[in-house]
Amino acid sequence: FKKDSHLFQFKGGQLLKNIFKDFPSDFEKTLIKLVQAGKLENIDFVVDILRNYEGEPFLKEICREIVKHLPEGDRKRIGSVASVLDSTGVVMGEFGFVEAWQKRYDQIEDWLQDPDPKVRNFAERYRANLSNMIEQERKSAEEKIELRKHKYGKENK
Repeated sequence: FKKDSHLFQFKGGQLLKNIFKDFPSDFEKTLIKLVQAGKLENIDFVVDILRNYEGEPFLKEICREIVKHLPEGDRKRIGSVASVLDSTGVVMGEFGFVEAWQKRYDQIEDWLQDPDPKVRNFAERYRANLSNMIEQERKSAEEKIELRKHKYGKENK
């Protein structure tokens, strides 16, 4: 990581995902300890690993821990956490992204009651952003469906 951090996500991070595919609890605990140490380099390391898991629901708690330990105003790293959470991998159908992002939106609802104000603030901003993304994607999907109806004279799913 230290030697070639800009490629770590694609090399070391992917290797760790291959080894710990199901994100076992011991692996998660180890990563959380790294985050709790409070060093930004550790957080960058953990985020680069998490990017390989395509926003799986089990990432929620470690992402919450990262948000708690980030300095106020660290927009770059906050953006990285949001990116980890809303990553989807492959989606299917016209409304695939709408459905995937709606799940992400719902998954962090409990963050709105977190005792840590950084977590609550993150959740509010993240959910507002997801809400906009969902609405834009829904409109786009509906427009595509309408265009196909117009072009082919029927709904083509």
